[in-house]
Amino acid sequence: MTAKRPKFLTSYWAAIGENIEARGWIAVVPAWLIIGAILGAAAAYFISPLFWKLDFWDVSVVVYIGILTVNGLILTLSWNAFSRIYESICQPVFCSYLLARNLLNGYIFYMGYIHLTQLLAIAMSSSGLILILCDIPNKLYSQIVFAAMIATTFYAIKTAANAVTVMHDLVWQKAIFDDDQTSRDGKVVKFDREVS
Repeated sequence: MTAKRPKFLTSYWAAIGENIEARGWIAVVPAWLIIGAILGAAAAYFISPLFWKLDFWDVSVVVYIGILTVNGLILTLSWNAFSRIYESICQPVFCSYLLARNLLNGYIFYMGYIHLTQLLAIAMSSSGLILILCDIPNKLYSQIVFAAMIATTFYAIKTAANAVTVMHDLVWQKAIFDDDQTSRDGKVVKFDREVS
């Protein structure tokens, strides 16, 4: 065990490897992101051509700002779950227990992963808003960014739901640990997370 926390990419590849081991290759297919991309592409394709014109920017801007606001709220709500997770894993005896069994990095990495997906959704929303105001003659670019915005927002909502699930699992595992503190073997297990 090293005193330095593993880098994000190192933890990511380790999580991917664990997912493959636990569920097979299908575990690395980002199904929720693919579903979001399909929904985003359909939305971008079927929106009225007027949506992409600068003459109707008031409607377009309201849509983009609305989605940007939703992404900001999702990020805020996730940080509420993160604070509860940090509160649980940072209690001295439990933290040492997780560290000794190589479980601590999984929680820290997964919160970073969720945070990254949500920042990506916010970046896509902001990019789409800026792009729509530039009135680029070829609407394809705006449609691609719009589809990506819907896909990343959809995925951010999914990962936010996962953060709450991880929080609930951790509270449950912490209760088991607290109840079983006299036994140093412990009954705490690695939480089941999906990174794809």
